[in-house]
Amino acid sequence: MRGEMNCILTIQKQADARNEWQDKANIWNDINEVWAKRKDLDAETTLECGEYSSITKVNFWIDKIDITEQNRIICDGDIFKIMSIGNAKKEQLLLECINKGRWHKA
Repeated sequence: MRGEMNCILTIQKQADARNEWQDKANIWNDINEVWAKRKDLDAETTLECGEYSSITKVNFWIDKIDITEQNRIICDGDIFKIMSIGNAKKEQLLLECINKGRWHKA
């Protein structure tokens, strides 16, 4: 699998913070950086509220680390939501993820 790893993932964890008006603000902190094998599965484009958007489904295989569905992934500048985490092999995890992107107004 080592030779098949084709991208670097940044794993982020959400944290609570306060802005200058002391309102609650969500921020994401980097907690880990790992090599992964990426496989793009499928994508769909929809029209919502007068805007085109896309949803891309992607699988990532990584070496086992401490990660949950509440974390998120950054890969090549795109943000991915972790939908599920499974055991791919003895020392690997399979992360099933989606990326939601907005394109432009219809």
